[in-house]
Amino acid sequence: MSAWSAPTARNSAGPRAPAFSARLVWACRLGLLLLLAAAPAEAADSDSWLNDSANWRLVPIGDFSPAEAASPRCLLLRANGDLLVGGGEGLAVLRQGRWLRYGFDPALGRLVGAEPGEALAPTPPVTHLTEDAGGNLWLVAGEALLRLVGPYDAQAQSWPLPGATGLAAFRSGVLATTRHGLRRFGRGGAEPLAPSLEPLAASPLPGLVVTPPADPGRLVLAITETGLVGWRLGVLRPLFAQPVAAALWQAAESDLMIVAGDRLLAAHWRSPGPRKWFREAVPEAELRPLGHLRGLTTMDVGDGPRPVVLAERGLAFLRDGHAQVHLLPDPPLAVAARRYAVFVLTAAGLWVAEPGMVPR
Repeated sequence: MSAWSAPTARNSAGPRAPAFSARLVWACRLGLLLLLAAAPAEAADSDSWLNDSANWRLVPIGDFSPAEAASPRCLLLRANGDLLVGGGEGLAVLRQGRWLRYGFDPALGRLVGAEPGEALAPTPPVTHLTEDAGGNLWLVAGEALLRLVGPYDAQAQSWPLPGATGLAAFRSGVLATTRHGLRRFGRGGAEPLAPSLEPLAASPLPGLVVTPPADPGRLVLAITETGLVGWRLGVLRPLFAQPVAAALWQAAESDLMIVAGDRLLAAHWRSPGPRKWFREAVPEAELRPLGHLRGLTTMDVGDGPRPVVLAERGLAFLRDGHAQVHLLPDPPLAVAARRYAVFVLTAAGLWVAEPGMVPR
């Protein structure tokens, strides 16, 4: 999840609206959901609606990208309400009830837009998305890192970034993990790492950089080939010495949560190191229906941030040491949330959950 902060500029409207169709109706409904998601709803006094299949519906991937070439990879819900999906066909944007598609044209140095039914020129896949503290969009398209200020089709800043494996907001810019090491970028391009982060500059980093969304820049977690390392208050230290699939920092509890060997473990920041310091975050039996555990993220549907486990067969929403499991037909790739609304990206499309606020 990215930092939630007001953007410096609204994005301009895209090409003219497509003809009325069932897909447009779905997009309008989803757009209305994004507008209403910040408003309270009497039906959402608790989070029980998340476990009611009647509150979940699928927006097929063909509604926002050619299904045969989509290969969705990443999801971002921006502070201005835009919902972004990155994948093999570039970038799909749901803005004010309309889906628009964009592909990066290296020759022009910017994104080029098209309606969902229109063909785009071959475009590099969009594999990572984040938003910095100033509301500027950063994305990885092929082997390039792009920084967008203002409209999506405005001139972009771009820099080479081969082998990217993760992207996260960091202070006024971003950190990127790659197969070649850790990189830092700001509005002027590549920036030097802090001396204490230099050991990661030449280390292959297969996992995401994680920083607290509310205060990016004070803590960094990086998954290495042999475990997990953490950087805090200018000190880099090993946190776990066995392979880790995902990591998450819970600021409220000062807890570090990891997925290691299909187990969900947690430890207080002051104690992590040897495996013995880690405990089961939730009873293992509660997660068993999900199959292999694949990722961790946070979401807030109006009752405070909470951890979410992404797994082979669905999701688990965590609260008070227990898991609320929701099974899905396809493995979740990414999750985003706003007040009383959850968006889950899968290979089949975008699952939307909300407590009955939008007519079906």
